[in-house]
Amino acid sequence: MKLSYRCTRSIVFLLSILILLAFYLGTRFTQIPASHMSIGLSPLMLIVALISWSFLNIRRDEFLIVASVFCLLLLTGVIIYTPRGFHISYASMAASVFIVVSYFFSRALVALNVAYFFLAVSFWILAVPVIWMLLLNEHKSVGNFFVGSSKNVVSSWLIIASVSMAAIRYYNTGKVLCHPIFISFLVSLVLETRSSILVSLLAFLLLFFLRFGLFYVLSISMLLSMLGVFFIGFDVSYLDAANIFEKTKFGSHGLESRRWGMWEGYFREMNLFSFFLGVDLSYIPEIHSYSDNPHSSIFRFHSMFGVIPLAFLGLGLCFFAFRVNFLYFSMVIFVLMRASVDTLLFGIFYDVFLILIIVCAFFNNESILNSGKRLKLSTYNSVA
Repeated sequence: MKLSYRCTRSIVFLLSILILLAFYLGTRFTQIPASHMSIGLSPLMLIVALISWSFLNIRRDEFLIVASVFCLLLLTGVIIYTPRGFHISYASMAASVFIVVSYFFSRALVALNVAYFFLAVSFWILAVPVIWMLLLNEHKSVGNFFVGSSKNVVSSWLIIASVSMAAIRYYNTGKVLCHPIFISFLVSLVLETRSSILVSLLAFLLLFFLRFGLFYVLSISMLLSMLGVFFIGFDVSYLDAANIFEKTKFGSHGLESRRWGMWEGYFREMNLFSFFLGVDLSYIPEIHSYSDNPHSSIFRFHSMFGVIPLAFLGLGLCFFAFRVNFLYFSMVIFVLMRASVDTLLFGIFYDVFLILIIVCAFFNNESILNSGKRLKLSTYNSVA
């Protein structure tokens, strides 16, 4: 018996929110690693895809591309190099499965028009309690919001969800969404997270420009500058505005980070075999001391699959740049920028957010693969 579109849409929406809540609460209150939590939720995600399969209209070439990616990841990830020899990597195989399941899960959300609601819930379910805690001046509590994680995860979740919301909103309505990424920027600024501040600021400026155009951006910038000069003439020391930059890690630590030591150790331990096959992170002391967390999704990807899939990822990104809408490409870049300095992608639930942008890019009427056309920036201002 085939379910109707409305019934299927309702079931998929409820199941997707249930999956989101399970991941949110699991990372919030338990010490289960996010990657393990994600793999555990993959059967439910697969059920969502199967329920909505008749509405996905999967083309043969699309299915072959996904199958080829899966085979590439599985073949390159099954064997991993360690100083003691070659071993089977079950983590890499699990990540391969999760990435493919995430794709079909994301396709279901887009096909049944529930992706924006899913992303809105994922954003506000974290933004509301975090903003409330910050208003109560409970900054340390925000840093421990997710068990075993730091405040970087909080700001990263908000940024990735907000840029995905912007992509889905443009896919659905042709309008550019700005306020979620602005909220993410403010939260990142208060939490003093360097990479999140940079990425969220760049994303906000770009989206604001695409939404309102250069004239409004310059006008508002001048207005804010004049207001700033005006208020500086008064005693506003209680705002401590002069020390905002110094309070961030940019001001206190500059570009110094323990990540440099981890990545240096990663390259130090690399040889010909590990370069092509990946490496067991537990054999790198600088990374093993942080629970085998390389603090970079790029290094995580290479450690699991080696350089061949990484090279295909780079080529795919170049193809993406020349064949899809500028907004979608920019949002993908912002996600990858943020994930490059924290372990967030490739076998973790945040893959869904990234894949949702990619799905929208390839199935948008104005940026479909066979169109071969690039939209001009003026297009955004005309439809906003």
